[in-house]
Amino acid sequence: MMKIIVLFLRRSFILIILNLSFFTCIYGQNTGRVIIPLNQHWQMTHNNDDSLTNPLSEGNWEKVILPDIRRVEDESSGFLWYSASFPVDKKYISKRIYISFDRINGDAGLFINGKLAGEHSDCFTPWTAEITSFIIPGKPNNILVQIHKHYQTSSSGTMETEGYTGLYPPISLIITNKVNISLSDITSSGSLIVSGKVNDSIAKVYVRTRLENHSGHRRSIELRCTVWDNKEFVTRDVREIELDTTGVIAFVQDLDFGIPSVWNGTERPYLYKLHVEIREKGTILDAVTQPLALRSFGFDSIQRFVLNNTLYPLYGVEIQLVNDHSDMKTMVSNLKKEFRSIIAVGGNTVVVPDRLLTGSLCSLCDSLGLVIVPKTSGLQKNDNKVNPEPGFFLRNFNHPSLLIRQSQNDHPLEGKIDANALRFAISSKDVWSIPPDSINKSKYPDRYYWYKTRWSVKPAIYFTTKPDTVSGKTLNVVRLYCNLEDPVIVVNGKTFNQGEKGSSIDFSWKNIELKKGKNTFRAWARKKGIRCEDSWEFMAIDAP
Repeated sequence: MMKIIVLFLRRSFILIILNLSFFTCIYGQNTGRVIIPLNQHWQMTHNNDDSLTNPLSEGNWEKVILPDIRRVEDESSGFLWYSASFPVDKKYISKRIYISFDRINGDAGLFINGKLAGEHSDCFTPWTAEITSFIIPGKPNNILVQIHKHYQTSSSGTMETEGYTGLYPPISLIITNKVNISLSDITSSGSLIVSGKVNDSIAKVYVRTRLENHSGHRRSIELRCTVWDNKEFVTRDVREIELDTTGVIAFVQDLDFGIPSVWNGTERPYLYKLHVEIREKGTILDAVTQPLALRSFGFDSIQRFVLNNTLYPLYGVEIQLVNDHSDMKTMVSNLKKEFRSIIAVGGNTVVVPDRLLTGSLCSLCDSLGLVIVPKTSGLQKNDNKVNPEPGFFLRNFNHPSLLIRQSQNDHPLEGKIDANALRFAISSKDVWSIPPDSINKSKYPDRYYWYKTRWSVKPAIYFTTKPDTVSGKTLNVVRLYCNLEDPVIVVNGKTFNQGEKGSSIDFSWKNIELKKGKNTFRAWARKKGIRCEDSWEFMAIDAP
C-alpha cells in the first residue's frame, strides 16, 4: 500500500535533464547512518608464487601508508596482501555493516576474520561489500585484502605496459539500520534522478530510491525526498510505504520543479541539494544527502553540442594518467589547479579515462562546470548505440558534468549513450585536446593566450614573443593574438590600423621601424563598448 502525502510546492518552466552528484558525508546520530574512516594502520606483504596459505602468520609484513602502489616490472604474478584491524562497538550488533573502497588496482578478494566476504574484478573502480555476518561486535576484527597482480603483455608476447597494483584510500566502514537505502548499486548513492515530461509551464522529474528491509518482518515507513536551494526549501515528495522483506525494492517519486537555476557549464555550475530519508514513527532510519543539478545536454541536426538549448562548443583537454600512485584525493587536488587554468583560457571540457572516473573527480567537475567526456572501455557499441555496462551507469550517471545522453524512447530510469555524442566529443575536429600542464600562464604565456583567444568568449588580446631587448632597426613581424575584430597597435605614439589577418585570431604587422633605446608598443580593440588592451616595452639595440 502506498499513498502520496505531499507532491510539490511550486512549479514553473524549464527544459532539463536532471542529474545528481554522488558524494560521501559522515552522518550524525540522528540520520541512522554512521561512516567510519579506515585509512590508517595498514600493513602489506606480497608473494610471487601464490604459495601463501595463511598470510597473516606466514607473510613478511611491513607497515604502509595508503595509497600503497607497487609497480609490476617483470612477468611475475602473484598477490599483494593488505591487512588492518578495527573494533566494532557492541551497540552496532543489530545493524548492517559495509566496507567501501574508493578503488583497487587489480582483481581483489576480501577476507573478514579469515573468511571470504566478497570478490571484485572491476579494476580501478569503487567497491562496497556487506560484511555484517563476518563481524564480531565488541572485539577487534581483521580485514585482509588480497589483490592479484599481473604483468600485461601484448598479443605478440612483448611488453605492452608496466602495471601498478595496490590499494587506495579512502576506505570506510558504513553502518546502517536493518531498513536502509541500498548500498548494493555498485557504490552509487541508492537514488537515481532523471527528467520526465517537460513543457512550457512545468518540468517533472523522477527520483528512484532503492530500499532494503532485512529486519525479518514487514515495516510501515515514510520515504521523504526533499530539494533545498542553499538553506531554502524548494520542493518535496513524501510517501507512506508498506515495505516487505522480498529484497531490494525500488520506489519512484515524482517532483514538479519550479523556477530552477540551471547548471550552465563554467558560466554558472549551480548545484542544489537533494536529501532522501526513510522514517518510521518519526525516527530517521537512514538518509543520504547529495548535490544535484538541472541541465539539458543535446545535439542539433549537424551534431553540434547543445547545453540548455544553446550551442556550446567543446574546448578542453584529455586527462593523461601520469602519476598512478597518488590517491584520488591528492590527484583531484592537483587536477583542481590544472582545471582552473583550463577554465581561465576558456576551456569547458575534459576527456577522462575510465580509471579516473570516480565520484571525487566527477564531483570536482560538477562544481567547476566542466563537461566530462568518458573515454572508457566500459562502453560497448550496439548498432547505433553505446550502452554503458551496469557498473558504469550506476556509479556515474548521477553527475551533471558527465556527458551521458538519454534516448527519448527509453524509460526515464534507464540510460543510454548515443554513439554520435561520443564520436563528436572526442573528435579532434570538435575538441581542442592539449595536455593540462601546457596551459601555464607564467611558463608558456604565448601558448596560454593562443588558447585563450581561441576558446574564451571574453575579450582577449596579447602581443606574442615579448623579448626585453631587440637587435636591429626594424621588427620584421609583430604578431598579435586577438579575439576581437580590427585590433589597432600604437608604436611609440604612431598608430597602425588594420594588420594582416592569418587565422581567426592571428594578426600581424610587418617592418615596424624602431628607435634607439626604449620602445613602447600598445594594442587595443573594442567590442560592444568593451575595450581590451595589451602593452610591451623593450630596449632596441643598434636602432638609429
